[in-house]
Amino acid sequence: MIPHYKFEFLDLEDLFAEANKSQPGENPEFAIDIIGVIEEYENVKRIDTKFGDRDIVKFRICDSSNAHKVTIWGDLALSVEEMYVKQLEKPIIAILTSTKVTKFINSVQIATLPSTKVYINLDDEAVTDMRLRLIAEEYHLKAEKSLISSRPEQILTFFEKLSLKDLNENLTYDHLKKIICCSFTIMKVDEDSSWWFYSCNKCQSEVESFGNRFKCSDCPRIIPVAPKRFRIMVLAEDSTFSCNIVLMDRTARRILGTSAAKVLDDLKKVPEEGIPKRLQTLVGKEISVQLKLNKSNVTQDSTFFQAEDIYDTTLSTPSTSENPCISDASSVDLTDNTFEVNDFMQTPGSAKSVTKKIKMVKEVE
Repeated sequence: MIPHYKFEFLDLEDLFAEANKSQPGENPEFAIDIIGVIEEYENVKRIDTKFGDRDIVKFRICDSSNAHKVTIWGDLALSVEEMYVKQLEKPIIAILTSTKVTKFINSVQIATLPSTKVYINLDDEAVTDMRLRLIAEEYHLKAEKSLISSRPEQILTFFEKLSLKDLNENLTYDHLKKIICCSFTIMKVDEDSSWWFYSCNKCQSEVESFGNRFKCSDCPRIIPVAPKRFRIMVLAEDSTFSCNIVLMDRTARRILGTSAAKVLDDLKKVPEEGIPKRLQTLVGKEISVQLKLNKSNVTQDSTFFQAEDIYDTTLSTPSTSENPCISDASSVDLTDNTFEVNDFMQTPGSAKSVTKKIKMVKEVE
């Protein structure tokens, strides 16, 4: 079956790095797809400009850690307003496709191309995953309390917290349909397995070097640039059990407050032997994570688990205007492009976790 939609999302926090790849006045090599929650929506209003009176809509697009201002002008602003007020499912999640990302002074500017489209609350796996992650982070409870009380059955259906013992011994296939979270203390960082990898910018799987480019076997395709991502194996322990947990990129970034690329750059300046000191600060931390389970976990063919994200509010809080962790420096000017909304098309997933083999860590007695 041919998919109706195909997205290659770039994290909002990576927009600055992407913008730095182009020189002033130079067109970027790639168009960028972006996904995020609409926050601080300002209803359409008409203002006086040098081009005459024009309609304008403003809001922020956010992923709970990073946010960028969005400004929409003209007829498109009216279309956005019309569709926005009809949305019943909250938070409202927008997808912007084929955008042009450049840098001006110290801010990112996102412009549109003839192929740019905007979708709101699209029936897509990426939208569903983001919505469920926000529920796990209690985003609704803090940002829109009425939504949590009006839809408690959704949280009870999709969310479950397990002990490490249950995670290793009592998983069922029903757990694959839920958000599974667990809390533990990091006892050790594995020194034998690599803590980072080159990844596909589409599916995030590990890629192989192919001359001056990279090859993704999962897509499959050849890509010119492969982002560096964290993949840190740790020994996790709670009061019931100890096991191996893999801190995937988003989880590690949110705990460490830095990226794999930045750590590697620092190591070039000040070389270190073994595990970098920055990663060693993980030991002793008590964290709560959202896990990405697969069939091998249920059948116990695989005894390590991927931590996809943090949901502990002490480490990650939904964005507010006062949140110092929020990047709020860029704007999106959508002026002459189409606006599409489709809540009924079933779309194959566009998000995929890393599934390459990882060396196991022996349990510490």
